[in-house]
Amino acid sequence: MNRLRAANFLIGTTAILLIVSGALHLSVFSGSISPLAQSATPEDIRAILPASWLAFGIDLIVLGLVVAAIGIENATGGRYALAAIALAPLGAAALQLVYFGFIAPTALLLLDGVLAMACAWIREPRKRRSS
Repeated sequence: MNRLRAANFLIGTTAILLIVSGALHLSVFSGSISPLAQSATPEDIRAILPASWLAFGIDLIVLGLVVAAIGIENATGGRYALAAIALAPLGAAALQLVYFGFIAPTALLLLDGVLAMACAWIREPRKRRSS
């Protein structure tokens, strides 16, 4: 398997995993998060918690779509964008480690981030046009 095919496979896998992570995040909203938010104190958190939960799930899905677009749009380049995308799940995993300790979703976020970084590393640089 050459580098281009390996990069494209890894990019596709990363895009799917980010979208699945976002979908899993959103899937627990009505069952767990919404009722939990209603009992939160102080009262200000009751409005913020559901909105931030939904926003993070949507962000993961959008990041997955951006990774997919990078893979579809061109055969080279996008390394810096892929590296930047990796920072979102890695940052979220770091926050989970600091505030909650290691929980199962932390592993999924770490995998998302590490795969996106691997995509950036394996992806060939953009081919420059000769002038």
